[in-house]
Amino acid sequence: MEDALRRELGTAVLRPTGHLGGGCISQGQSYDTDRGRVYVKSNSKAEARRMFEGEMASLEAILKTQTIKVPKPIKVIDLPGGSTLFVMEHLEMRGLNRHSAKLGTQLADLHLHNQQLGEKLKKEESTVGKGQGQMEVQFVDQFGFHTVTCCGYLPQVNDWQNDWVTFFAKQRIQPQMDMIEKNSGDREARELWAQLQLKIPSLFCDVEIVPALLHGDLWGGNVAEDDSGPIIFDPASFYGHSEYELAIAGMFGGFSSSFYSAYHSKIPKAAGFEKRLKLYQLFHYMNHWNHFESSCSSLEITMEKILKTELKTSVLKAFGSSGGGYISQGQGYETDSGRVFVKINHKPQARKMFEGEMASLEAIQKTNIVRVPQPIKVIDLPGGGAMFVMEYLKMKHLNKYSSKLGEQIADLHLYNQKLGEKLRKEGNTIGKGAGHSESQYVDKFGFHTATCCGYIPQVNEWQSDWPSFFIRHRLQAQLDLIEKDYGDREARELWSQLKLKIPEMFCDVEIVPALLHGDLWAGNVAEDDSGPIIFDPASFYGHSEFELAIAGMFGGFSSCFFSAYHSKIPKAPGFEKRNKLYQLFNYINHWNHFGTGYRGSTLNVMRKLLKNAGRACANRPKRHGRDEEGRFPVTEET
Repeated sequence: MEDALRRELGTAVLRPTGHLGGGCISQGQSYDTDRGRVYVKSNSKAEARRMFEGEMASLEAILKTQTIKVPKPIKVIDLPGGSTLFVMEHLEMRGLNRHSAKLGTQLADLHLHNQQLGEKLKKEESTVGKGQGQMEVQFVDQFGFHTVTCCGYLPQVNDWQNDWVTFFAKQRIQPQMDMIEKNSGDREARELWAQLQLKIPSLFCDVEIVPALLHGDLWGGNVAEDDSGPIIFDPASFYGHSEYELAIAGMFGGFSSSFYSAYHSKIPKAAGFEKRLKLYQLFHYMNHWNHFESSCSSLEITMEKILKTELKTSVLKAFGSSGGGYISQGQGYETDSGRVFVKINHKPQARKMFEGEMASLEAIQKTNIVRVPQPIKVIDLPGGGAMFVMEYLKMKHLNKYSSKLGEQIADLHLYNQKLGEKLRKEGNTIGKGAGHSESQYVDKFGFHTATCCGYIPQVNEWQSDWPSFFIRHRLQAQLDLIEKDYGDREARELWSQLKLKIPEMFCDVEIVPALLHGDLWAGNVAEDDSGPIIFDPASFYGHSEFELAIAGMFGGFSSCFFSAYHSKIPKAPGFEKRNKLYQLFNYINHWNHFGTGYRGSTLNVMRKLLKNAGRACANRPKRHGRDEEGRFPVTEET
């Protein structure tokens, strides 16, 4: 892949930066090149080129309006073997926060741009075009787009239509219904649609609609900001009704009231807005049904009956929109006892996955250091899979409390060490943290149950020595999966050399087992008005430095987070080299989850670690747990 990238981009330099990204559809990696930093999305599906070409055309169309910032698209590249890459400008982004109102203003400007072109053309009595890739933006008088785009991985027909209602019914709702009919033959959905399609025109009485260029998939995961203002990305554009854009924005959260106020100050709500918004949300619910069939199907009724019984509640009312990501889906509910959030997964291993998450939340909660959702119950689903019920927390992107989170994560990592110091003074017995009502000092590395990082289970059997635990239960376990699925010779050969060098990276480093979140990337942290929140953990007792590897790989953590953390736990000698080693685990884990797009990054890190490997320890490494007489060490975290 990297040889093809060098050739296609005409660059001698191609160096992975460590910035990873992606989700359910595609994966991504940033690279430094001769001409600056680029972001490369990869997808191995047969339809990847069409999907990326639609995204590229969408970015180009938005870019030409000069109303709102998007990554500049560069090139779509086919690879031998079937994968496709999409290269674009790399932008240093963080969660949308300070620039929410500005995004509302700019989105309205985007939606008004074509109308203003039309008004200008009327004055100038110019000809009318259809926006098919001209160098300058021209007024578009129809609904559609000059190429196919994909919302998720499903292609959208964008044939030009003069009438918006016809376009929406025939080219948005009907294709989704056709897929539902084909895949599930849902009789009730078919009968309801037969009635509804006759009613749709009545929702548009006396509404004048000028085609507006839309992002097309504007949920909270596709917006961000940098110091200069808001950024939108991953579009599935077409010319449509501006109200359509706000449907998915309101379904998944992530947009503040200032966003909507700023938007509607430029484009006020027309009569019937709320009813049409529901109609547009219907498209997204159906699109999610077709992407994630089982979590949107008739099983929902069964799940809600089970939830009522298990939670002993007479009230069970869904609120907000469904959420979730690559692994599980989720939904908020009102109950007799307050709001809960329910995660749903239909895989056979769902119970084990959720039980590990529940145990992780319980362990973190017992420390009383950093806020997590209170876990409530894991419930089996008929036919396989499980639900995980937890406290509902109204969260927003981490911003104001970044520094406080850094302090709290450090306190979490120091918590077990302080328990040990207290026990030494009191002469108490040592436990292994296996679900006691109060936290006990843990003198080994591991956890009392399996946890999952993503959907891959992690063995957490107790070990006295940290390098042994990390090599055996983290790296070797992941590389065994690579060997099984890919039989990658180069990975096997590099690993055979590297595993001999790993103990050298821990010379003279004293490691007291620290309770870790275990998957602390930016998508698993948030805040509310009272402070930071962490969630979706995959906990175990390990080296505190392990936690910072993935935090640094995906971005989303400000410098004040790291400064606050290291003010409590300073970097020990060799920190940077070990950080690369811990990042290696995450690269391999991504390879196992998302495919060979992460192979190059994995092998590059292994080569760098081998190149920079030090000499063997002059003295044997310090014991990373109890000493030979069974005593826990008196240490200071370094």
